[in-house]
Amino acid sequence: MAKASIYSLLKEHALEATCFLLIFGLFFSRAVLSISLVLMLLIAIFNFYQHQKPNPIKLKHYFFIGLYILICLSFWNTSDKALWLDILFKNSFLWLLPLVFTFAKTPQEATIRRLVLFFGLCGVLCISVDLGWVLSHQPLYKEIIARGGNIRSVLGPYHTELSLLYSIAFIALWISLLNPSKLYKKWLMIACLCLLAIGLIVVAQRFTISCLLMIALILVCRQAIKTKNHRYIGYFLILFLALIVIYQKVPAIKQKVIFTKNDIDNIIENKNPNYYSISQRWAANKCALEIVKKMFLLVLLLQI
Repeated sequence: MAKASIYSLLKEHALEATCFLLIFGLFFSRAVLSISLVLMLLIAIFNFYQHQKPNPIKLKHYFFIGLYILICLSFWNTSDKALWLDILFKNSFLWLLPLVFTFAKTPQEATIRRLVLFFGLCGVLCISVDLGWVLSHQPLYKEIIARGGNIRSVLGPYHTELSLLYSIAFIALWISLLNPSKLYKKWLMIACLCLLAIGLIVVAQRFTISCLLMIALILVCRQAIKTKNHRYIGYFLILFLALIVIYQKVPAIKQKVIFTKNDIDNIIENKNPNYYSISQRWAANKCALEIVKKMFLLVLLLQI
């Protein structure tokens, strides 16, 4: 009887457990991320064979699968096959996740809330460790900031990927704060949001801060137009003043802005670019655009 109940519990919550593993892997371990994707797929197929009807494939699923197909087609535009295979492996979630949620049961609202909260807390844990590193390595931190460099995360992935994860983590914590819960949980969410915001400013996560401010600005403008309430103009002014204060009072942010401006000027004037900053994205996007043009011509030729 006990074995049957344990089996039933594992069967019911196996997919949720692997989702937690997936989120943990995104922040802290590539190995865990890879293992969790395979486990998710196996559990989803098992659920499908338990006489469960598959969920309908939605348009958003086709979008991600289509992206992966485009990555596969990039084979004809690269000379480094090993790097191409590595990119295919790293982006395998684009087809695995749609497949998983096609076969698996639709998760309950309570499960989704737990996963959203866990995502936010992983971001807080990651930034907390980085803040500890900053406090214990002040001279090195100041040296990196002085030359406009990036603070490499102690536990998290590469800087660019981590910036995106931090953006999602902040939004996840905000959503968790808005969900109905007990008062002490709300205060805990507020404390986590404050800690994450302080960490993002200290380590100068330029992309994350810009992204969050832009989202906040869009939401304020949207609500102002929708409700025609003048108090949203005040919210806009608060955001603008906060941005000025952060720029003036936080050396890490100020240095990042100055170096970014210099990099943009170098790109415009066609000078020697700094490939450790925004110029790297510019070069990558330029190469991607050329590949898209070649692929577009290839598709046209095939149709003819």
